[in-house]
Amino acid sequence: MDEETLIATLNETPDDPASRAAYADWLEQRGDPRADYFRAEQRLRSAPPGDPSRQALGRAWRETRASLDPAWLARAEPRAPVPAWVPAEALRPSRNGINDWLEWARQSHYEWVVLAVMAPIEAVIRAVIKLRTGADPEGALASGLWRKGVLIQRGEEYEQVSPATPFVQLTGHAWTVVMYDTFHLSMTTYQAAQDDARELSDRLGTLALEYSAEDTSSATGYHLFECGELIEFAQDAPGEATFASKRRPLPWTTAPRDFPDELFRSLGLYLSGFYAGGTGVRLGAPEASEFARADLLQIRWEYRETTLTDAIRPNAGFTEIHRLNDYEPDSSETGEDFADNGDIPF
Repeated sequence: MDEETLIATLNETPDDPASRAAYADWLEQRGDPRADYFRAEQRLRSAPPGDPSRQALGRAWRETRASLDPAWLARAEPRAPVPAWVPAEALRPSRNGINDWLEWARQSHYEWVVLAVMAPIEAVIRAVIKLRTGADPEGALASGLWRKGVLIQRGEEYEQVSPATPFVQLTGHAWTVVMYDTFHLSMTTYQAAQDDARELSDRLGTLALEYSAEDTSSATGYHLFECGELIEFAQDAPGEATFASKRRPLPWTTAPRDFPDELFRSLGLYLSGFYAGGTGVRLGAPEASEFARADLLQIRWEYRETTLTDAIRPNAGFTEIHRLNDYEPDSSETGEDFADNGDIPF
């Protein structure tokens, strides 16, 4: 079997680790160092989510990948920006995407700061406690700073939002979702979510994502991190959208109306409607029975002074940043239509 046939098989069966292992064997038999990339990928794929070994495995995979020809990688990674070390079952949860979230969020103040990490809720919250407070997680639990397995129930109209930070994970879903800001956005939590996404993706050897919206400017966007590296970001604001990726070409010619649903679906990430209320988590969608667990963490986000250079630096390392026209309604839609159906035309 020749190399072109092996690469074609990879692209025909992107969810099959056996086709990647066969190509790795073929390369190894010829003394080709590219085999190391597949071996590092398989070791990371085999490590349980949340396992302490994943940090070293993720760094080894990232460093091995960085040494390879980008043109070859583009052919060997058919699911980009979804890495092949993510098991196929993690990408097909019972619910997917952000449309439920957008529908629910439009019923209130349209602002938020969300952190999502592809790891078990227990591992994520323990890592956040260590990262943000330096405290022992068991001590945080004993002191009440961390409340584990809180009550999940339907939210009530005009209910006050608690200042606690809620963490949730749905049954059968790979991602833990954290609401850093609910119906609000501050630069403090916006920066914290990006910093934590980068750090948690490294410590847990996984993917992590910050996703935010700001009502005054009508801008929304995300930053996607992989094993400690920013690999993609995008922002949709009135009149212009921005996109940059180290893994894939520009996926659209104008920002999609449900931006960034296509990314969330490719990652198997579902964003439910929820917030901290009282001593538990209140939700808008889906039903409480679909949640595996919810925790609350009492934490104070630290303000960090920033300059323009600081704002530019996190997005460095991209060979091209695309700017394109924003979403425009088709001939059948008018401004009145947007007002009638509740959509916000970013």
